[in-house]
Amino acid sequence: MIRHGKFRVLFVSDSLGTPIHPRGIFNYSVSLIEILKRVGAEVVLVVEKAPDYGVDEKLWGRSNREWSAAVNSSQLAEIYRYFTESRFSFNWRYQTRHFRFLAENLPTIARLLQWLKEKTGGNRGALVENRGGAVDFIPERGEHLAMMDGFLLKRRIYSSSMSRAVNNMDPVDLDASGYDLVVVDTPHFVNIAGIDPSRIFSVIHDLIPLRDPTMSANWRYLFFKKMKATLALDGNLIFVSNYTRDVFHLNFPECKARREIVLYPTIRSSLMQAARQAKSPERSNYVPKMPVASAEKLLRNGAERGSARKSKRERRHSVSLSYKKEGWDPALPYFASAVSDEPRKNIGTLVQAFKRLLGRANIVIVGEVDAARHLAADGGEIPNIHFAGYVQESEKIEILRGASGVIVPSFAEGFGIPLVEGAMLGTPIVCSDIAVFREVVGDLASYFDPYAAQSLSAAIETVLSDPGACAEKAAQLRQAVIARFSQQAMERRLTDELAAVGLPIRPAAGFLFELGE
Repeated sequence: MIRHGKFRVLFVSDSLGTPIHPRGIFNYSVSLIEILKRVGAEVVLVVEKAPDYGVDEKLWGRSNREWSAAVNSSQLAEIYRYFTESRFSFNWRYQTRHFRFLAENLPTIARLLQWLKEKTGGNRGALVENRGGAVDFIPERGEHLAMMDGFLLKRRIYSSSMSRAVNNMDPVDLDASGYDLVVVDTPHFVNIAGIDPSRIFSVIHDLIPLRDPTMSANWRYLFFKKMKATLALDGNLIFVSNYTRDVFHLNFPECKARREIVLYPTIRSSLMQAARQAKSPERSNYVPKMPVASAEKLLRNGAERGSARKSKRERRHSVSLSYKKEGWDPALPYFASAVSDEPRKNIGTLVQAFKRLLGRANIVIVGEVDAARHLAADGGEIPNIHFAGYVQESEKIEILRGASGVIVPSFAEGFGIPLVEGAMLGTPIVCSDIAVFREVVGDLASYFDPYAAQSLSAAIETVLSDPGACAEKAAQLRQAVIARFSQQAMERRLTDELAAVGLPIRPAAGFLFELGE
């Protein structure tokens, strides 16, 4: 494919620019950047400069031209340290007592003070080049940062924008001068200047915070404010599914964006490489090697995870050793599910369904989930359920590949990336019967009523009783998702849109990768 020139992209994403546990949004963003890089973009990621991280200009000095390489390496090392040691958080209320008083009682003065600080360079940000070899090694939690060409290190850019939103202040200013394109990945409470609005593309993954009845009013208001700020940018909107676009217009019927694009999540290159290997008839080695822990230890570990005395690494280790009773039968087929601990992920139905399947099938649940809470009602006495906790990407792929089926039990999603992950590995899909899942996998999955554990257990019994038919359906789905969700397929759509706003891109000429069997 021939590409003309280079263009600079400023990428605004708290999923990539802060140490948030990787979610579906994270995977979408990584794939999107992989495409942008392939078509000639230089990508600069906006990264949060959190307290106690980053080079302190008061100590180092603002002008170090003769030591610029050393300062750049130090800033880069601090970015990686932030992702290794910290966890993103923000405060609902301003912690400074005097400013909190102004925000609550004299908001006009508070906004003026924030405006003056922005305009006088109090938070202008520092550009850090991502030079090869500038740091000795890349920590595992920051591996995605290696693909960036640089970072705009801006003090509390994401956390302060959230605090501003919930306190009814003005959005954080972000200067995009010198960039050819801005991507705002999920709604953010920012005001972007220095670039034509036609060159701003905002991604809307879902509207779940507005519609989920289990979320708090604070989160609902925060999302609403971020959405209003994003729409005020007067740019283009990218939706991750037709379903999400339809829900958006249901909630914002009068909104008319410059351009509306449906750009599905694409298959990450790491998953594409893993999928080159045909699905092995041998079961994953992961499950027989699982450690054995008693129910009492599980419940104790669950309580200890909240202890401030334990490090994040120790707490994660406790989760990874979480649960497998003596009654686990490794000879049984196992199913897998990759979830987070949100009510809409519907883990309760998953647990209840596999209580019914004791002696018939096992389940491995991957993700940072409070296993003790989900098993406490049963005293931990469900030996065919294993909560694996957080696992690395390679280990998750191995678990999904060896499973008899990947189960996605959600009540609500904007897309459903685990569907594609399982399908790419040739594993049958069992999922809740919701509109967006029908859009993603069509008739090539086994559906169940997410409100009924009996419906899920019946769907699993169907997979167990006719594995040949399910394997054939899985093979068809595998080819379907390659055709619809490969990076090359999405590259065509994206390059057409970027060319339409005048960026130096040539539309994709065709597929560059074919998946071997």
